[in-house]
Amino acid sequence: MRRNVNYELVEKQRAFRAFYREKLEGDYQELEEKRKPYLKSFYWRAAILAAFLFASYFCGIMKYMVEKDNDTAGTIWGFAVLFWCVYWWCPVENYKTDTKKLVMNKILSFWGDLTYHTCPGAVHSPEVLKQSRLFGSFNRREYDDCFEGSYNGVKIAVSEQELRDVRGTGKNKRDVQVFKGILISLDMPKRFHGQTVVHAKGWGVVIVVAVIALFCCLSGAAMYRNVLDRRDALAFMTFFPVLVFFLCGGYWIVKDLFGRKRKKMQEVALEDVMFDKHWQVESTDQIEARYVLTPAFMERMLVVKRRFKGNKIEFSFWNNKVLIAVHTGKDMFETTSLFTPALDYRKVREVVYQFYSVFSVADVLLGMKEKNK
Repeated sequence: MRRNVNYELVEKQRAFRAFYREKLEGDYQELEEKRKPYLKSFYWRAAILAAFLFASYFCGIMKYMVEKDNDTAGTIWGFAVLFWCVYWWCPVENYKTDTKKLVMNKILSFWGDLTYHTCPGAVHSPEVLKQSRLFGSFNRREYDDCFEGSYNGVKIAVSEQELRDVRGTGKNKRDVQVFKGILISLDMPKRFHGQTVVHAKGWGVVIVVAVIALFCCLSGAAMYRNVLDRRDALAFMTFFPVLVFFLCGGYWIVKDLFGRKRKKMQEVALEDVMFDKHWQVESTDQIEARYVLTPAFMERMLVVKRRFKGNKIEFSFWNNKVLIAVHTGKDMFETTSLFTPALDYRKVREVVYQFYSVFSVADVLLGMKEKNK
C-alpha cells in the first residue's frame, strides 16, 4: 500500500534540521545542563510532598476534619496541599520558561519576522473573538504562548488561549469551558465583502443523549415487565427514544433557523464530500464563500486538522481578517520536557510539524492574495 508523502513537509524538515545544527544545537546543550538540576529538584520536592501527605494523614488531620472543626481544618489542609503541589511542580514550569526564552525566537526566525511573547495581552482581543462568531459568550480568558509578526508580507498572530464563562451565583455558580486551544489570525490586504463562518459539525452530544435515553428506556421496560403487558412495554421502549430524537432535532433546527435569521447567515453547500463531512459553512455572501473556500484551502484544512490532532477546527473570514480556532487540550510548541534529554530531537520535530501546519494555512491565504492582484 502506497503512502501519500508530503514532500513540502519533508523538505521543510530537512531545512530546519540544518538550521537546528547551525543555530540551535548549542542552546539545547546549554538547556541540558540546566535540566539536570531542575530534575533533581523535582524529585526532591516530590519526596517532600509525599512525606507531607503521609505525615498529615497519620497525624490525624483527616480525623480532626471529620470530628471537630470541619470547615476550618479542611480549608487549612487544602491550602497546605495546594502550596506543596505548586512547590513540587515549579521546576517543570521553570524549565519550560527557560527553554522558550532561550530558543523560541530563534525557531521563529526560521519561519519569518516573528516575535515570541509570554504575556499575549491584547493579542486576539475579546472584540475580535466576538466578531468572529466562532464562540459562545465568555467572561474569562487564560493565556499561554503567543507569537506575532510578519509572514511573507501578511501580519499573523498565534496564541494558546482558554475561554471560560462563569455562569450563575452562589451554589448555582458554574465555570464552563467555551474554548481551549490555538487561535491563528491573519490580516489580509483585501477586505471581504461579507462574513463566512465554518463550524465543525458536532453530532456527538445528540448521539450520546440518544444512546443514554435508549438505555434508560430499555432498563425501564425491563423493570416493569412484570407490570406491563408486552404491547405496553413495546410502546414504552419506542415512545421515549422517538421523543428524545425529535427534541434534539427540534432544538438544532430552531437554533439554526433563528440563529441564521438573527445573523443574516445562509448555509453554503459545497461539493467537497470530505470537507462537508467535517464542517458546516454559513455566509452572508454565497459567491464570496465559494471563492474563499477553494479546493486547495479545503484540502489544507483537512491536513491542519490531522496535524494538530484537535477535536475540531473552525474558522471565520470577515473585513480583512481570518481567524482560525484549533480546539485541542494538548500543550503546543513545547520543544523540551524535563523528563527527556534536551538534545532529543523528537519533540523539536513535532513542533516543526505544528509550525508547518500554522504557516501552511497562511500559504493558502497568500495564494488567495496573489490571485486577487
